[in-house]
Amino acid sequence: MRMNVWHVSKNLLRRVKKNVLDLSINSKIMLYYLILLIISVMLSSILYQQVLSNTISGKVSDIAFQMLQSISANFNSTIDIAGEYSKIINANEEIQDSLRNATDSFNFYYQLKASNAISRLMGGSTLITSVYIFDNFGNRYHAHKEAARVLSVDRLENAPWYREVKDKRGGFILRLNAGGVLSPAVPLYPGFRENYISLIREVNDLNSQKTMGVIIINISEHNFERILKSAVSNYNTEIAILDPQNNVAVRTGDKLDFNVGDFAVQSDGKERNLTVWKSNDSEYMATYMRIPENGWKIVSIIPIRELSKESSEFNMVAIVVITGNSLLLFIGSIIISRFITVPIKKLLKSMKGIEKGEFKLVDIKTGNDEIGKLRDGYNAMIVEIQNLISKIMEEQKMKRKTELDVLQAQIKPHFLYNTFDAISSLALAGKNKDVYAIMKALGTYYRTSLSKGREVITVGEEVDVVVNYLKIQKYRYEEMFEVSYDIDEEAKSYKILKLVLQPFVENALYHGIRPKNASGNISVSAKCREDCILLQITDDGVGMDEGDVKKLTSGKAERENPGFGVWGTIERLRIFYGVEDVVSIESQKGVGTTVSIRIPLQGEHQDAK
Repeated sequence: MRMNVWHVSKNLLRRVKKNVLDLSINSKIMLYYLILLIISVMLSSILYQQVLSNTISGKVSDIAFQMLQSISANFNSTIDIAGEYSKIINANEEIQDSLRNATDSFNFYYQLKASNAISRLMGGSTLITSVYIFDNFGNRYHAHKEAARVLSVDRLENAPWYREVKDKRGGFILRLNAGGVLSPAVPLYPGFRENYISLIREVNDLNSQKTMGVIIINISEHNFERILKSAVSNYNTEIAILDPQNNVAVRTGDKLDFNVGDFAVQSDGKERNLTVWKSNDSEYMATYMRIPENGWKIVSIIPIRELSKESSEFNMVAIVVITGNSLLLFIGSIIISRFITVPIKKLLKSMKGIEKGEFKLVDIKTGNDEIGKLRDGYNAMIVEIQNLISKIMEEQKMKRKTELDVLQAQIKPHFLYNTFDAISSLALAGKNKDVYAIMKALGTYYRTSLSKGREVITVGEEVDVVVNYLKIQKYRYEEMFEVSYDIDEEAKSYKILKLVLQPFVENALYHGIRPKNASGNISVSAKCREDCILLQITDDGVGMDEGDVKKLTSGKAERENPGFGVWGTIERLRIFYGVEDVVSIESQKGVGTTVSIRIPLQGEHQDAK
């Protein structure tokens, strides 16, 4: 599996490298500059963000701890106020008298007297939510601004904090929700619970200093929220106050999914702590501080972006500088690439003309630099190619003329001799009309085939050569073959390289019909097609197998048996028309052969009406 991944990666890297190498020089320069630009911008951005992040983090942490110090002072101040109220309530004569006269029997008079006194004292404070006093016999005296609460334990001595309060000897302790010993008498709804912070201390007789009960002063979380919100309104910060057991007592908002309890647990044993936390692509700093006076804890969560806004002007300047430098680099890469690529594009355009057969000198305005030397070398090459092409064209013309002359010279002397023998035999037999006909056919044959040295004749003239050739052969082989013609009148006026039908007709006669020792048929046709003139010579002779056809079209048959005179004709057609498959041969043993010659209608040699 690992090897497959390695091979896939290697092949992918190879393809990417090839694609890059295939790019134009202009694109390569732009790509290299773009890569350098991206690397430069990335490094600059990373460095800038690192410096900015360190700066902002330091600023956020300073602000956060200053804020926690302020909240800690406010918290302690609020608790101190509650502590003073507890002393005032403790010192009230009506309350002292009610507690001194308490018994294990309920006394409505003292109950009402103490509760009214508590209510009057609490009415002057917006801070305190409720006050509960329990005497040594379990009687309750209270006043409240919320739903009434009852003792949830059978005896106050069973409260989990009772021993600690006794040990304080008049000092107070703080507990969340009175340490769980008070429950709503009538809940507002099932599961109702409102957090409050309770100050708990003993109530002593001012005369004897004996303990007469316990006072619980409750401060609602809403009162603390007002204190906290006034401290954090500038930075959209969330604040939480936790008790020493890391239970959340007060929290201003809970939109951020940050577990302050877990963070407080992790920070146990530390006076201060901080951490950076990310949520929903936003970054926050959480700070922790322990209040040394009472062991309670404060956690703040500040969105770093809030302070980042203060650095927006600095950010904008940095972005403008980086963007400006990047733009200048990019424009510079374009200018440099154009200096190099514009001359090369002109040279490339000229080179593409070579594919179309256009050999033109290129004119690039440049100095004697590398591109100038490339231009001079290219122009010198074009001149040499033009000279070479001219020379080759002359040589080809001479070669084709020589080949045609040789072919015409080789219009089989024995054919001429055999024709004269036939004429002599006809003359001795007194067949003067036949002698006249064969002599006229012979003269027309040679006159048309020679065609005053012309290389190109009409299809009609080419067909006349075949007609006269076969007319002469008919006198020699009267019973051996029959011939038929199917010539489009429109096709007759198109021009064609001369002497291309006669060799194939001769091959059909001598190597197709004659070896079968029976009479055969030869047909010659010329048809107009959309893109060519189609010439076909068909015979029903002995035919050939696939190997013989390949020998014939490759010239091997010509070398093995000079009697096959078609190879030179095929080559002449290929050279003249520049088409490899200008001639196709279909043959089957014992069935016959069809030779198809497609003369293109488009190009240098095919206009020709």
